[in-house]
Amino acid sequence: MDDTEGVSRRGVLAALGAGGIATLGGCVGSTGSDAIVAAATEASSDAAPSGGTATARETEMETETPASTMTEQPSPSLTGDGLSNVRGAVYLPYRVFNHYQMWDRYAPAEIERDLTFASNLGLNSLRVFASYTVWQEDPAAFRDRFDHFLAAAADRGIAVLPMLFESIGTDPTPANVARNVPIRSPGGAVLRNRGRWAETAAFVRWFAERYGDHEGLLAIEVMNEPGELDHRVAFVREMLRVAREAHPTVPLTVGCKSLELNRQYADAIDVLQFHHNLPPTADQMRQKLGEASDFAAEVGKPVWLTEWQRTRVGPPDKMLPNYDSLADIVRDSDIDGDFFWQLMLNPAYNLKVRSMGRINGVFTEDGGVYSLEGARALAGSGDWEAPEIRPDWTGRVGSE
Repeated sequence: MDDTEGVSRRGVLAALGAGGIATLGGCVGSTGSDAIVAAATEASSDAAPSGGTATARETEMETETPASTMTEQPSPSLTGDGLSNVRGAVYLPYRVFNHYQMWDRYAPAEIERDLTFASNLGLNSLRVFASYTVWQEDPAAFRDRFDHFLAAAADRGIAVLPMLFESIGTDPTPANVARNVPIRSPGGAVLRNRGRWAETAAFVRWFAERYGDHEGLLAIEVMNEPGELDHRVAFVREMLRVAREAHPTVPLTVGCKSLELNRQYADAIDVLQFHHNLPPTADQMRQKLGEASDFAAEVGKPVWLTEWQRTRVGPPDKMLPNYDSLADIVRDSDIDGDFFWQLMLNPAYNLKVRSMGRINGVFTEDGGVYSLEGARALAGSGDWEAPEIRPDWTGRVGSE
C-alpha cells in the first residue's frame, strides 16, 4: 500500500464517522480466492514505489508522447474535503471498448498522453473502469499498471475515481473480452451466488488497502449502475462493507443511474451520484441539477453528476458530440462535481445507440478534437486551441 500521507479529506471523513455500514445476512468471510489473495499479497510486497516495473510488453508498447498543440489551462483545484469542485470525464483509451481491453492492452505512453490531454482541457478528475477480471488473471500486472496510472494522473493534478465493478454488458469469457462490447464484472454466475462473493471481496479489500491513501485517488466507486435488482443491491452493500472494513476513511460511492437509487446505500456511501446523459432540453438538465442540489442537502452529502453528454435533439446531429449544449449549465450549477462521457473519441459504449451511429468523446489519438466548439465549452475558454479532426471511422459507426 502507498505510504504517502492522505489528503485532508481523510481527516474530515474520519471526524464524520465514515464507518458504520450495516452488515447484511450471509456476509463473506476471510476465506475464498486464496490463490489470488496470496498472489496479490506477494505482488504488493515487491512493488516499485513509482508504479512498479513495466512488463516487457509495456516497455515494447511505449512510444514518445507527441507534443501537444493545445493551450495549457490550469486545472481547477479540488476544494474543502477533496470531494467538491470536481471537474472530470469518463475515460477509456481511444478505440478501446471495455475495462478488460484497457488493462490487458495497457500502454503507458498512450495513458500519459491522454492524461495530458485531460489536464490541458482543465480537468482535475477522471472516472475510470478498473478490471476485476484482469486482476484475477494476473494480480501483479494489474497492480503495476494501476500504480502507473495513479502516479501519472497525480503528476498532472488529476484525481482518479475507479469503478471496481460494472453491471453493464456480457460475461467476461475469453471470447467476449476480445470483442468490442461492454463487459460486466463480475460475471453473472458470481454476482448471483453469495457463496462466491469472497472472491470479489478479496479484490475490494486488496484495492482499498493498497490505494486508499494514495494522493491520486478521489474515491472508490464500488459498482457502475447496479440498479434495483435485489442480488445486485445486496452485492454492492456487501462490497461497501468490505471496503470500509479494509480502509475506514477512504471515500466510497456507487454509480447510481438516478438520484433516488442512492437511498439504497445512503448509510454506506460518502458521495451521491446520478447519471443524466441525454436530457431532452437544456432546461430539463437545469431542473435535474436543481433536484440534485436539493437531494444532496437533504441527505447531507456531496453529489456528482458522473455521466452527461448532450441534449437529445439539436444541431449538428443528435447522434454526434455536442458538449456545448450543456457544458455551461452543468458547470454553473450548485452540484459538487461532474464527469462528462467521455474524454477520448469512441463509438458509443451502449450497443443499441452505437448501432444507431452514436459517437462520444473529445480527443483523437493525435491530440485533435472532434469539435473545437465543444472542447472550448468544456475548457471554459474561447481561446482554447486544438486542430479539429474527424477520423474516417466516425462515418461508419452503426454500419460496422
